[in-house]
Amino acid sequence: MKSLALTSILGEIALAFGVVYIMGYSFFHSSETREPTSLAIYSTFPVLFGTAVSAFEGIGVIIPIHDSMRHPQEFRKTLSVNYIICFFVYCGFGLSVYLAYGSFLRPLPTITAILPPTILTAVVKLSISFALLCSYPIQMFTVFEILENELGWVSSESRADKYLDIERNMMRAFVVTIASGLAVLVPNFQNFMGLVGAVGCSMLGFTLPALFYWNVCPVRSISVKIGCCSIIIFSFVTMILSSYLNLVQLFGSL
Repeated sequence: MKSLALTSILGEIALAFGVVYIMGYSFFHSSETREPTSLAIYSTFPVLFGTAVSAFEGIGVIIPIHDSMRHPQEFRKTLSVNYIICFFVYCGFGLSVYLAYGSFLRPLPTITAILPPTILTAVVKLSISFALLCSYPIQMFTVFEILENELGWVSSESRADKYLDIERNMMRAFVVTIASGLAVLVPNFQNFMGLVGAVGCSMLGFTLPALFYWNVCPVRSISVKIGCCSIIIFSFVTMILSSYLNLVQLFGSL
């Protein structure tokens, strides 16, 4: 995990450049394609839920990051600060672009489609692609670790297999190829991500933590029981609604 720190930092810098440029362009060129803008569209809230949960969910790398920290006692404070920063960045970016362009954004495949076809636009797209390339290994770190443990591909003194690295790299290449193929073949990727967030990320972020806490802590007050039940019910209801709406929009675009 520590070896991925440098690439992750480089990716964040590249992503920050793209975000700042798009926000600046939206601010100075909003009048060119100004559209009527509603402050909120409540009918699409379940779709927003799935997308937002997938953006914030990072439980897969929590333990590896904690174990890799030089001062793990600072982990909770560091995590809280990072989530607060992410919240304001997501909200600021989304609001600035939406208030600038309104419903003009809906038919666009990606947010970079609002940019003119210039060299600087190409640089921004390359920066965002580079950021995804750098952040992908740390996102898949836990996935590969689990798969390799299940397949018995763990380095140890009892297994000095010269083909171990080849087997690992072939499996990783296969997983990356499948994920890339899905990203290319899915016609409406934002709804696909919303579906993943509604089903998988809501389970990881809301349902399972509440169930784990319920089982691990046998002594629970009434307020804790109400809180756990409320989280589980909220997760299931929003998961069903968000999944349904994302599936309707996803298959409607085929």
